[in-house]
Amino acid sequence: RNVCYLCGSLGQEELLYCCICCEAYHTFCIDEEDRPSNDNKDNWCCDNCQFCNVCGYQNNLLSCDRCQSTYHPECLGPNYPTRPSSKKNIWVCTKCVKCKSCGVTT
Repeated sequence: RNVCYLCGSLGQEELLYCCICCEAYHTFCIDEEDRPSNDNKDNWCCDNCQFCNVCGYQNNLLSCDRCQSTYHPECLGPNYPTRPSSKKNIWVCTKCVKCKSCGVTT
């Protein structure tokens, strides 16, 4: 049986697995902002395995609130927002941003 990588216990809760290193985690042991949505549990990466989807390096990453993909602000280009919106406090990557009038993604 697998134990949670962070707390080291089994518990009764279902474990979440990193899609890269396959380490097991309790959902409640993961920081709230790093928890995947129910739709993204199969593609979730732990903090140790997150990397920029442009350059492949780690550290100082922005995480998309819709798909959990991560990026360096400097890898997104000079005109792309690198902070969560002040209105909704979310940040979405270039793959997830949608046109408000027609719903088309980039």
